[in-house]
Amino acid sequence: MLEIGEGESVAVHHVPDRVGLPVLELEELRHNKGNAATYGIWRVRGTPGQAVLKIYQPGTPGYSGYWPTSAEPAHWNYWRRESLAYAEGLTSTAYAEAGISGPELLETTVRADGMVELWLDHVCGAGGFEWSPTA
Repeated sequence: MLEIGEGESVAVHHVPDRVGLPVLELEELRHNKGNAATYGIWRVRGTPGQAVLKIYQPGTPGYSGYWPTSAEPAHWNYWRRESLAYAEGLTSTAYAEAGISGPELLETTVRADGMVELWLDHVCGAGGFEWSPTA
């Protein structure tokens, strides 16, 4: 269990060695909370280093928003798409010729509750919400 503060916590299967225990800081990152696939995204900092934790869920029963998920891989919002892209190495090869790659995958785990934990290397820089059209 990782403590967010104010009595809130996030259950995790495992904390990668690169982050280490104890966890010193857990910061929720800005993301589309309307997407039923995304349970949450956090920057996690331990003594040795930091990482980004993304937790995905199959969907929320009764969800009626604009971003419903699907268990069908061909669906536009297939809930496992990003975790599978990382697991298969697609994020480091798809645009490699242009010099673009995603952060390094540290670990991915399918949890007993059916959710998927995706631990990614923390990459410094401006987040997408801070970019301007001219950037």
